[in-house]
Amino acid sequence: MKDPSERVRRAAVEVVARLEPGTAAESLRLALADESAAVRIAAVTALAGSQSDDVMDDLLRLADDADLRVRAAAARALGVRFGASPDDSRRSAALEVLDRALAGDALEALSALEALSALGGTAAERALRVLGREEPELVKGAVRCLASHADAQALESVGPLVSHPDWSVRAEAIEALAERRGVLAAPAILRQLESEQDEFVRAVILRALKSIEV
Repeated sequence: MKDPSERVRRAAVEVVARLEPGTAAESLRLALADESAAVRIAAVTALAGSQSDDVMDDLLRLADDADLRVRAAAARALGVRFGASPDDSRRSAALEVLDRALAGDALEALSALEALSALGGTAAERALRVLGREEPELVKGAVRCLASHADAQALESVGPLVSHPDWSVRAEAIEALAERRGVLAAPAILRQLESEQDEFVRAVILRALKSIEV
């Protein structure tokens, strides 16, 4: 854990996690302040697998790390590990970190969406706040999360995306609406068909309409 080589220290963290699964080994805490972001990320992964609730404070500190990649890893770990905790304070703290990540850099937001997809339930509806972002990959990730977990009312927010400027977002939204809202989504999808210029998206629309008819 104190070796001069970053690779060796990272490997040591991974070995400690395997040797002491489900625990927050004291030796792992050396890695929390390691100068290497890769080692700190390995520590996040190890802590996330612990059965001890004591690791939450460590993960919260890493969620404020100076390195974007560490923050993203910590946000995902906190969400998955504590986002559905029966303890109100732990659950609220984890979800607050996810909310910050959703508004942060794209990598952080993607990690938060992964955590929300894993959590499911009403927590997944936090993905709604990403629908207005400019990054197509984020918007598509939010649509997938909502399509899997959101209720019918929340899913209505996906409707306007059938005319999104990015073709891949339009395709994702159309497929999601056809799958979840069925005939209720048909009018919006049909309207987009009238003006759609992208051949791939037109093919997606036609498949979606066919699945709705069936």
